[in-house]
Amino acid sequence: MRVKYTEKNEGPVALELRKRQLENAEADLVAYGNQEALALFRIMKETGIRLGDLVELAPGNLSSRELTVIEHKLNRIYVYSDGKKPVISDETANLLAVKENGRYFEHDMQYYIQLFRRAVKDKKFRHYHIRDYVLRSCKIF
Repeated sequence: MRVKYTEKNEGPVALELRKRQLENAEADLVAYGNQEALALFRIMKETGIRLGDLVELAPGNLSSRELTVIEHKLNRIYVYSDGKKPVISDETANLLAVKENGRYFEHDMQYYIQLFRRAVKDKKFRHYHIRDYVLRSCKIF
């Protein structure tokens, strides 16, 4: 019997299904070939930071691999419950390239939402599933 993930089903089976969904989405983005979108996806997956807060990411927000990003919804800097700032992997950091606008990402949030929808084969995937998985699996905020 196949178990579908729903917001009401928050157990380990649902978490494993969400994890597989994100792994498949990441593989689809790799195949799509847009390095900028892949970097954005990976930062979201590694940190749990919202898409809307990341599109303005600039070199001044990145120290080594540590991110200083404002959580606009709460008007504060993203900090984990242990007091540490989010950190990205070396692999993800290597994907980042500064664009002409002085930021890592050239486009607005809606552009990336549409790009994810085009690139990811699972049409039920939504960008907020990334943060949902991170929060449920790690309990970091």
